[in-house]
Amino acid sequence: MLSQTPKNLIWATDGLSYYSLRNGKIIKEEPGKITGSTNIVAENLIPSGEIGPIVIKSFTLSPKQNIALIVTNTKRVWRYETIGDCYLYNLKTQSIQKVGKKMPSSSLQFAKISPDEKWVAFVSGHNIYAEEIKTGQQIQLTK
Repeated sequence: MLSQTPKNLIWATDGLSYYSLRNGKIIKEEPGKITGSTNIVAENLIPSGEIGPIVIKSFTLSPKQNIALIVTNTKRVWRYETIGDCYLYNLKTQSIQKVGKKMPSSSLQFAKISPDEKWVAFVSGHNIYAEEIKTGQQIQLTK
């Protein structure tokens, strides 16, 4: 019997478990255990003003693993779906916020969270932006 490789496998900082995307949920699992614990559930992924939860296409974790960067509404650029909308989900407070609120829908690429978890950087319209996570204030870094 073949097991299915989890999507977006990211090792936890404890080195004993990993996060993966399964059935639209981000699960923390330990190798050798049958079940994992759901860390991010759909009920918590409803942005302000929206009716339902966002659909997770992919995710990464901040270096300290306190914030998940979730990519949704992706579009294909050449062969890969590298453009979309990005959300930050704070695992401690279970809050969600959209990245690049002023940008057109499905226009963010290559988003990354800073090591100190204070900033998120991304590309939109061939320019690089930095956004302060706490305030949502954006700075355009290139023209």
